[in-house]
Amino acid sequence: MCPKSIARSVSLFTLTLVAVGALVSAANAGGGDSGANQRLFFRAGEPDQLAWVSAEMATTEDGLIDWSLLSEDIRSSYEELQKWQAFAIGRNEDGTPIYDSGYSHALPGFGSYWGPSYYDGINQPPSETLDDLVSNARYIVEGVVTDREQGFFIDEPMTLLTLRVSRIVAPKQGDNILPRFRTPVTNVLYVAYPSARFTIGGHGFAKGDPSYPPLPEIGDSILFFELTLALDVDRLVFRPDADKVLVQSPGGTLDPDDYQKEWIETHNRGVPATLEEVAEKVAQDRAFESIRSTGSGS
Repeated sequence: MCPKSIARSVSLFTLTLVAVGALVSAANAGGGDSGANQRLFFRAGEPDQLAWVSAEMATTEDGLIDWSLLSEDIRSSYEELQKWQAFAIGRNEDGTPIYDSGYSHALPGFGSYWGPSYYDGINQPPSETLDDLVSNARYIVEGVVTDREQGFFIDEPMTLLTLRVSRIVAPKQGDNILPRFRTPVTNVLYVAYPSARFTIGGHGFAKGDPSYPPLPEIGDSILFFELTLALDVDRLVFRPDADKVLVQSPGGTLDPDDYQKEWIETHNRGVPATLEEVAEKVAQDRAFESIRSTGSGS
């Protein structure tokens, strides 16, 4: 049986119904915003099922993996992927093979690798251009990465990014979907990012998706557009699509991929030098869009 992470098509509507629910407080894993990165997230409507479990939480005192905390899909996929052959597409300078990251397979001498996952939304609005995203995104979020923690999200290895929010462009008129920040000073959101590599009790877990920008570092800035609802009841957890994420390192310039570059150039007549410039332009245009949609604009 093929693991669910391989060419899987999942309705985002269904995912929203079963996705993350209430947060369970736990100690932070060091670094970043104190107390921001929670160990566990429960699935809404399924209080006995966990949607996020950190690698640290899934490790017993004896250093073994606690399979009881994880979904059966994770264990079955791990075992199934051990049967899938990895194909080398090149070699590193030290002679070790470079394996194709575009599909799931066993990683020789390490464990199992989950490749790209595919999720089909139902009746999503257009998102082919920046104008589409500005008009149709439910959330447009700009922030800085303050922490990273590896673990398991739903049924795959991932990295949970803690994002200190610097700007949220107002949602579309009539959408009561703003995040419920825990206190006015902890304006923190989380992004489940499809990149991870860690070992627990001799079991190696890896995840990758070459369509996404490289895993952001602490201190990097992120701008993302989300057309669907957040994945938890507090509206704090997101998993944006690859072509709706922009990442910039401190002091660096924006380096969009070809698709992003096309819609940025179309919208802004040239690639802006910084992510902040894109965010500012988007915020201005979204405000105009909101005024125009009410019929009060000129």
